[in-house]
Amino acid sequence: MEEPQKSSAAIGIGVGSSTLRISYCSNATVRMLKNKEGEGVTFRGELLYDAAAGVRLLQKIKRHCVTLLQQTFDRAIIAVPAHFTSTQRNNISINATAAGFAFVTIIDNAIAATLTYSCHLPVAPFGHFLVFTLDESSCSAALVRKSAAWDVVNTEVDAHLTSGHFDDVVDRYVWSIVLHDRSRACFGSVRRKCEAATRMLSTVATTTIVIDDFADDVYEIPLSRKKFEALADVLFERALGVVDRCVKKSGVGREAVEHVVLVGAATRTPKIEKMLAGYFNRSISRFVDPEGCVAYGAALFAAAMGVAK
Repeated sequence: MEEPQKSSAAIGIGVGSSTLRISYCSNATVRMLKNKEGEGVTFRGELLYDAAAGVRLLQKIKRHCVTLLQQTFDRAIIAVPAHFTSTQRNNISINATAAGFAFVTIIDNAIAATLTYSCHLPVAPFGHFLVFTLDESSCSAALVRKSAAWDVVNTEVDAHLTSGHFDDVVDRYVWSIVLHDRSRACFGSVRRKCEAATRMLSTVATTTIVIDDFADDVYEIPLSRKKFEALADVLFERALGVVDRCVKKSGVGREAVEHVVLVGAATRTPKIEKMLAGYFNRSISRFVDPEGCVAYGAALFAAAMGVAK
C-alpha cells in the first residue's frame, strides 16, 4: 500500500452539539467528505470538547480522512455553535493540537454558513446576514455583518428549543390516537416513525404514519403539513421570537438584513421559510445544503486564509 501523500490540505469540521460533519480543502477545491456509499461522514459532536474522548475523536477523523483521500492533514478549521463557551472552544483547540493538528482555528458556525452561502452567489455580497439554525441541540439566530471582514454582530440562542420538540408534538398526537395498554415496549419504534413523518412533510403535503407494532391492531394515521403546523404553532412562534430578539438586540433593523441563511435539517420545513420570508419581507434562498453548509464553510475559510493551497 502506498504511503499517503504529504500536502497542505485542511479539514473543515462543522460541529453541532450532537453531530459533526467534515469537509476538506485541497488545491483550492472544497468538497464534503463522503463514505463509500456516497453519504456525508458524521461523528458525535458532543465528544469534541471532552479531554480524552475529544482527542480520540479528532485522531479518528484525521485517520479517516487520510484513508479516504490518501493525503495527510495537519491543519483544521473547526466551526462551533454560538452557545459553545470559551472554555469549550479552548478545549477543542487543545484536543486538536493533541490529536496531531499543527494549525487549528476555531470559528463560529454562523461565519462558516455565511461563507458557504456567499460562494454560491455570482457577486461577493456585503451587508447583513441572518443565520437561522434549528437542530438537535438548540434554536439560534446570528446576525453577521460583512464589510472588510466577517463580524458576528449579535447571537440569540434558545437552548431549550430543538428540532426534537417538533417531533414531540407529532409523537403526542399519535399517542392520543393509539391508546394501547401494551404500548410501552413500542415507544422507540413509534418515535422513529413520527420523526420520519416530520421529515417527510418537508417535501410532501401529506403522509401516513403506520403503527403496526401491536399484535392485534394496525393504525394508519394521516398527517398533513397543515395539521403538523397547527400542532407545532407555539414552537414556530417561539423560533421566530429567537430571530426577533436577535435582530432587535443587534440594533439593526430587519429591513437592513439582505440575506437569510438556513442551517440544520429541520429548517427544510416549509413553515420555517414562510415564517422568515414574512418577517423579513423577502424571499429565502434554498440553494445551500442546510446540513453540510457549516463544514463546507469551514473548509472555505481555510482556503480564504491561505491555510490550504
